[in-house]
Amino acid sequence: MTLEFSELDRAIQLAHLDVDAEKKALYFSQIQVILTYMDQLNALDLSDVSPSAHAHDEGTVLREDVVVTHTDLLLEENAPVWEEDAFMVPKILAG
Repeated sequence: MTLEFSELDRAIQLAHLDVDAEKKALYFSQIQVILTYMDQLNALDLSDVSPSAHAHDEGTVLREDVVVTHTDLLLEENAPVWEEDAFMVPKILAG
């Protein structure tokens, strides 16, 4: 695919951009390189490639869902103040 310089000017106008003439030439050459690469990608035969959402066909690693109680984590031993099976924290909002 090729791009005309007038098409670049039109895209710049539609995007309401203010681009210097020397920058336009730079952008035009960069876009041409990108379009050449896209032509190479479009030329690839992908008829044997099935569509996928991810690059690797790895399944989700699942672990067993196990209920853990707070006593298993020894929270009360690490809490500065532990009361009625909960951390006691200072009140920060006046009510």
